[in-house]
Amino acid sequence: MNTSFEWTNRRLFFSPQRDASLDWMDAFAQGPCVLERDTYLRIYFSCRPKPIDGRYVSHSGYVDVAKEDFSILRVSERPILELGARGTFDEFGVYPFSAIEVGDEVHA
Repeated sequence: MNTSFEWTNRRLFFSPQRDASLDWMDAFAQGPCVLERDTYLRIYFSCRPKPIDGRYVSHSGYVDVAKEDFSILRVSERPILELGARGTFDEFGVYPFSAIEVGDEVHA
């Protein structure tokens, strides 16, 4: 698959600590998965808030960046998936996942 732009290594262009002031997004932007849009890239990733009672959870979110200069356009305000109920496999979140387009929807 050919992309309509040329990839350039920009090093660190997004950091939850630096670029988002959200309590569920304190550290890491792990396992990135990119979906290309007309003028921007939506990058899904997993992150962690500060530990609660010594336990870490994993949330997934996204950052939209402009194709032309990788400037940050928006950061998801809420996790895209809620934590599972107590005792379920996703009680502490899920990581990693791949995002794919299925018609007009995005599936993980």
